[in-house]
Amino acid sequence: AIVDIAVSLENFSNIGLGQQGIYQLRFTLYHLNSDGTKKYLALPYTVTPTSSQREPNRINFHNLSPCRIDEHTHQFYSKCFMIRYCEELIDFGNLVEFRSELDIAQGYEQTPFFLEVELLFVEINAVGGAEYAISLFTAEGENAAVLSPVSKKCLKINGILETVVSSYIPVT
Repeated sequence: AIVDIAVSLENFSNIGLGQQGIYQLRFTLYHLNSDGTKKYLALPYTVTPTSSQREPNRINFHNLSPCRIDEHTHQFYSKCFMIRYCEELIDFGNLVEFRSELDIAQGYEQTPFFLEVELLFVEINAVGGAEYAISLFTAEGENAAVLSPVSKKCLKINGILETVVSSYIPVT
């Protein structure tokens, strides 16, 4: 069975300034085999804009590099953005579609999926300051700054195949 799962990225809200820096979100979707010993990664295959962003390809503090799909690791990366102030709101406006294949066997409808969301980070001072940070990124998505994971959340999604209707599961 082929399963398509859409993940909608609306925005990122910085509730309390942890550290000024450059951030990015990394998404991995997968399911496990029946005995839980092997991970099957879903392939992110398309990204669709869901909002009309002004100048989406223009590089600025909230759009240092565009979102991208890494076909080798089967992961989706949000755009890179800089957080400088408390309560900054970063708009993403993307719908990412993942595709996975399941063997049709008894009980396959109850197969849980797992969505891992990682927050990647590098300090502004580590890349030479806020103004210099923009020069490290290009419109093609290449970036010279190395971001490291600082937080990870794994969401277990049960019963995704038991119904034909869509579900909304917010990641907060």
